[in-house]
Amino acid sequence: MPITLIVEDGTMPDGANSYVAISSADTYLAQRGASAWAEQEDDEKASALIRAADTLNLFNWNGVAVESGRIMAWPRKHMLFIDKSPVQENFIPDQIKSAQCEIAADVLLNQADPLAPVDTSRGAVTSEKVDVVSVTYATPETNNYNGITGYPAVDGLLRPFLSGNDGKFGIIELGRG
Repeated sequence: MPITLIVEDGTMPDGANSYVAISSADTYLAQRGASAWAEQEDDEKASALIRAADTLNLFNWNGVAVESGRIMAWPRKHMLFIDKSPVQENFIPDQIKSAQCEIAADVLLNQADPLAPVDTSRGAVTSEKVDVVSVTYATPETNNYNGITGYPAVDGLLRPFLSGNDGKFGIIELGRG
């Protein structure tokens, strides 16, 4: 059975499950050299886009959902762009759409599962040695990753829209499978 994407375009359609259509993701990722995305079946792309939207919907966003009780986190009210201009209440910013494409590509092309439990027993790799392989992991005390989503490209896109305090953003921690 084909997977149906219902795109949230700011009008809050019933059953919305994505912020971008497959064709939009195709264009975005082609422009960034992700040629392997184009080779995938539409159902696989749709599934990855839905998983990416699910991930975005769990973030701790600034503002308030226009309508409470919806699964989709956007559209939102009381939101500002980085230049402090207001985000219209019936608008999905391009940064949200781009972030969904970035996450969807990782889900589909790298079999990542951003909603999988995170292995907190070890931190990020802080050093590695090639000859006689050696890897050093960060500890919670030395981990200097300042990212907020687990995806560097997504961090910059979403930072203006995510809530936090003292420069630390309060969202879920993402892991890669």
